[in-house]
Amino acid sequence: MKQVRSMDLVKKHSEMHYFDDLMNPVTREMATVAVFREFDEKGNLIFEAQGFID
Repeated sequence: MKQVRSMDLVKKHSEMHYFDDLMNPVTREMATVAVFREFDEKGNLIFEAQGFID
């Protein structure tokens, strides 16, 4: 019998958004800032990271 960990049952999704220096949404190729967000199964934000792109 396969053991199932509780984290295996949680359905999460993530999003990556790209912005320019003025925080306007742009394509990945034009971006200078990226924002990564992860949500739980209910749509609650559980993690967010922001960073600069060279």
